[in-house]
Amino acid sequence: PSNPQLYVVLPYNTRAPISPLIAAILYDTPAYPGGVNDSVVVYADPYWPSLINMAPEIVEARVHPGMLFVVANDPTVYYADPDGTMRKVTDAGFTANHFQRRFVRRVPQSAASGIPIGTDIDGLEPMIDDPTQGANN
Repeated sequence: PSNPQLYVVLPYNTRAPISPLIAAILYDTPAYPGGVNDSVVVYADPYWPSLINMAPEIVEARVHPGMLFVVANDPTVYYADPDGTMRKVTDAGFTANHFQRRFVRRVPQSAASGIPIGTDIDGLEPMIDDPTQGANN
C-alpha cells in the first residue's frame, strides 16, 4: 500500500508501527559484515494481506518479538521471543531455523536490559521456522 508509515514485522503475521527514530536505534547497525544496511525494506503489495494482525506502535527503543540481535559488543546472538524472553541462538539453532546473519542487528545495552534469558534455541523451532507463522494450521 502507498503508506509512508514504517512497520516492524513481528511473529504470528503481525505488524506494528514504529517511528523512524526508534527504527534507527534498533535497525541501523548490522552486527556482521555484509549485513543489511537498510533499516527500511519495502514490502511488496502481494505480501501485505498475510500480515493479518496489528500490534500497538513500538514507542521504546527495546528489542521486540521476532528480532535477532546482539547487545553492544557481546557477540552472542539472541532471538526476542514472543514470551518476553531473549533466547541465545546457537549455531545449530541458527541453521535449523534458517536464520540469516545479515538480519542480526546490533542494539545498545539499554534495548535489552532487564529482559530475562530464556532457553537456548539450539534446534528446530517449528513456529519460528514456519514462514506462514501458523496461518495454514
